[in-house]
Amino acid sequence: MKQYDVFISYRRSSHESANLIATRLRAAGYRVFFDLETMRSGPFNEQLFNIIESCDDFVLVLPPNALDRCHDEDDWVRKEVLHAMEHRKNIIPILLRGFQWPKTMPAGMEKLCMYQGVATSIDYFDLAMERLESYLKSRKYTRQRVLARWICMIIMGLIVLSSALLLLCRLLAKPVCEEVVENLTLKIGVVDLLIADNNMLAEAWTKYSTQSQEDVELYVEIAKKNLSEYDMGVANPINLSSWQKFLLSIYGTSATQLANIDEYVSSLQLQLNKNIELIQNTIAQSQLRPSEYDMVRNQLLLYPCLGESLYYSYLSILNKFPESSLDGYYQLAPMLENMPKTGLGLKNSEYELLIKRSNEKGKGVIKSLADGVSNTKDAVYELEQKLDSINQAALAQYRAFVESVAIKAGESSYSNWNKILVLASTLQVAIEMQKEALAEGEDMGSITPQLVLSDINNALDDFKAYHNVVFIEAAKEFYKQLLAGKVTGGVLVYEFAANRKHEVYQIGDIIVEWNGEDIDNLEMLKQSYAKSSSGKLKLLRLCSNSLKEMEIEIPGGEDIVAFVDLVCQK
Repeated sequence: MKQYDVFISYRRSSHESANLIATRLRAAGYRVFFDLETMRSGPFNEQLFNIIESCDDFVLVLPPNALDRCHDEDDWVRKEVLHAMEHRKNIIPILLRGFQWPKTMPAGMEKLCMYQGVATSIDYFDLAMERLESYLKSRKYTRQRVLARWICMIIMGLIVLSSALLLLCRLLAKPVCEEVVENLTLKIGVVDLLIADNNMLAEAWTKYSTQSQEDVELYVEIAKKNLSEYDMGVANPINLSSWQKFLLSIYGTSATQLANIDEYVSSLQLQLNKNIELIQNTIAQSQLRPSEYDMVRNQLLLYPCLGESLYYSYLSILNKFPESSLDGYYQLAPMLENMPKTGLGLKNSEYELLIKRSNEKGKGVIKSLADGVSNTKDAVYELEQKLDSINQAALAQYRAFVESVAIKAGESSYSNWNKILVLASTLQVAIEMQKEALAEGEDMGSITPQLVLSDINNALDDFKAYHNVVFIEAAKEFYKQLLAGKVTGGVLVYEFAANRKHEVYQIGDIIVEWNGEDIDNLEMLKQSYAKSSSGKLKLLRLCSNSLKEMEIEIPGGEDIVAFVDLVCQK
């Protein structure tokens, strides 16, 4: 049995910060290897490599200029990082205040800056630690109970059996995932080349007024030749059997999603050909009006936005697959020159927002086209239709996300409530996006806060049906007020101890203030309660289908109340 889950690599200059991180992770229940000094005092210890190999997570603490010495092949931090990368460990860089990625990375460590890192400082240390824990693959270590009732053993046996079946299915799904990764990666590689050709045309077009027509025609011919040499067969769908489709669904991917990407790649190939034809037809005119010049320019500027949206959809699919099936992606990623630098490791909701932002960027290009080209309404309409299809794809991705966090019978109330919190977090992001869109005078798009609120209400109805609770209407009213900007957070009175009743609280009460301190989440309530278990608090109570603000006195005493968050802790 392995001794450690998390390996912490650091330099002497960051010993204090690294020690603080190690202490916090150990206190949270992780098994951390940190005592490196004695092992590094002599020749680089082979045992250190064995420990890195046994750990699931590799935390790299980076103070300012931490990578300068890594150009030296004998540098111990370099050896540790390369060994972790070689064994595909979950590498999490911790960026201390003042650290900057060098322009030239040490040889062999070029991929290091692509891993999802955590920026931290003394002021935001707790927030950074929460984010670090969310990136860890390791689980907190807890001891199993020695005794359990026989019925629990039966239940556990069934759980183990179902887990074993799921594990078996996941193992069987790995070759399918690898095939999908290779297929999609090939298509993304082609899209990267298509964008490169489009950008070459865009650069030539910006200089069209200062160079000869023959120069532009030369670039057009190069793009046409390249386009004819690309394998048009990469857009063919993967032929999957019903069994393979089932195995793929274990990782949250459907054949429909793959077909959408196939169609998208084909449309990008066709669109580049249309751009080439548009340039040829435009320069064939005896006189080129400014409106016609701007139309071609904006068509070329729109193209990379479409490619970005496809790339984020590709990452959102791969992000669900096992790490062992992603070799194709890791081989391709460093060679992509025209795609965003974002890699794997984000939450699915974050990828959805990135897709939305790409669509919004494309919409800005279309708006520029519409404002500057008054005589090309047909072209504007075509681009708007194309953007609408992109928005529909984003909405489909959002629907898949909502389905992935659906309330399910048989799951614990704690697990299902965490899904409510995920939707609440999405609502908060959608509200902020709407504020930004309104401030910039832009359209919010299809994923509105009102849509997310409707999905939260549906999830709350399902939660009530499965868990027979009485506070659902209070929660619905809270999220309605959250959308209206009347509240920012609160803690819900979830239940009382069995056969007990609190002398002040009611199930469904929402605490928003304790002894003059605002309460947005459960952690804030715990901190205020630790100062004083009695005193004056402000709460929201459902009365006549609306939340009424009340101030009451709490005498303190025995704790018989269970609370839960209504929004995710920040």
